[in-house]
Amino acid sequence: MSADDTTNKQNKYASFALMCRDFIEDAERIQSLDSLNRSIEELIELIMESGYGNEDLLKQLHNLIKKYFSQMMTLYAKYPNDPYIDTMLRRAESLKEYGKIVVG
Repeated sequence: MSADDTTNKQNKYASFALMCRDFIEDAERIQSLDSLNRSIEELIELIMESGYGNEDLLKQLHNLIKKYFSQMMTLYAKYPNDPYIDTMLRRAESLKEYGKIVVG
């Protein structure tokens, strides 16, 4: 793998982690997911400290985002007319799909 490929891969990892961080910051209103929010925040801190190169941590982050999406689906089923829940569900789905591309 060339240096450019490695840099490109790390840029994608960083992008995914930072997008997840922004998402979690915006999801603070969802108190029922506080525990999952904290887990994701802690994992993102580890990823940032590792220089975004730890693929295992990024796979863990992707798995947590998939879990978050599932929890958001449950909330959406309870509150289908809540625009905030709808927006956050769509963002979680986008992150889940982007994570699939980034880390497989």
